[in-house]
Amino acid sequence: MFYRELARNRKQFLIWTVILTLSSVLMLAMFPSIAEQADKYTELLKNSPKAMISGLGAGNMDFAKVLDFFAYIIPYIILFAAIYAMLLGAGMLSTEEDEQTIDFLLAKPVTRSGIVTAKYAAALVYLLLLNVVLTLANYIAIEAFKGKSTYSLKAFLMIALGAFLVQWTFASIGFFLSVFVVRCELLSIEMESFKILGDKSEDISSPSNLYILG
Repeated sequence: MFYRELARNRKQFLIWTVILTLSSVLMLAMFPSIAEQADKYTELLKNSPKAMISGLGAGNMDFAKVLDFFAYIIPYIILFAAIYAMLLGAGMLSTEEDEQTIDFLLAKPVTRSGIVTAKYAAALVYLLLLNVVLTLANYIAIEAFKGKSTYSLKAFLMIALGAFLVQWTFASIGFFLSVFVVRCELLSIEMESFKILGDKSEDISSPSNLYILG
């Protein structure tokens, strides 16, 4: 079950990983030109409305420092990574319902908790791989484009860890919602089955049918 989910979601993982990694590296590649004009950007921010500066999270940032610039662009990467994480988590169980394979899975000698655990583990593995790739790519890009700017490796890793925790949270929310939806679908199927059985029993117990059977 675990390896089946890894194989099923491989293509989606590769597409999102390539897009997010390229986006992050290309934005970091802009740092040398931004750093050269850091004074202009700082002056521009000083003259901007405080609400806009607070919304952008650029209140105390120095664009001449590579880690400050990274902290400025990383929320955009986290946003799209969180979207992927939620889609990944939500699709783990809902896909079975869409493809009408949930009954087949439940008929196999595997417990429901085993199915859920395997699917959640597969989602977590892909999130870990995505963040490992992103962290390595960002580290290489920072080292390549930082110029004379210095930064704290510990702070960089803390930002990367925070990004992973945000994605994990969104994946868990999506997974929980998919479990709830599938359970509702299964409940409706069971109720419909009971309704059909009830209708058939009423037909059989009707006087005319009893007469025919007799």
